[in-house]
Amino acid sequence: MGVIYIDSGILVDLLLGSDTRRLAIKSIIAGKKRVTSVISFGEVIYVATALSAERIYGNRSRSAVRKFIKNRHEDYLILFESVKDLYSLLNIEILPHPKTKIMDGLIKKYKLPPRDLIHIATAIENNCNYFLTLDSDFKQISEEIEITIIEDG
Repeated sequence: MGVIYIDSGILVDLLLGSDTRRLAIKSIIAGKKRVTSVISFGEVIYVATALSAERIYGNRSRSAVRKFIKNRHEDYLILFESVKDLYSLLNIEILPHPKTKIMDGLIKKYKLPPRDLIHIATAIENNCNYFLTLDSDFKQISEEIEITIIEDG
């Protein structure tokens, strides 16, 4: 079976991505226990809101996100509920923040942005077998975890 860590970009793709990408992701996560970090929900709802703002206002800046939430609050609440439903449908377990010791080791070894460090540290600390992401920054990871990066195209 195995445990697969699902990075937040994957969740955004499951929510708003193309049918082809959603099918590819679903085939990869099928039959595996699904987990993600406590920070993922906030990332997913923000990116989904930013993409919606971009569709309406032509950009995904913070001001466009705020404008979307204020002017299209019903649409925002639908997005929020859709993210909650996605987590529930996929039966995703939410993992707590990693310990500082794991973070320290990864910071010394890799050049990753803070949120990416939290994601990979959470996966490693919780003995995940797989890590599924859209982010090529994770190519540098050489820990005991299988990194799968879904490329554009």
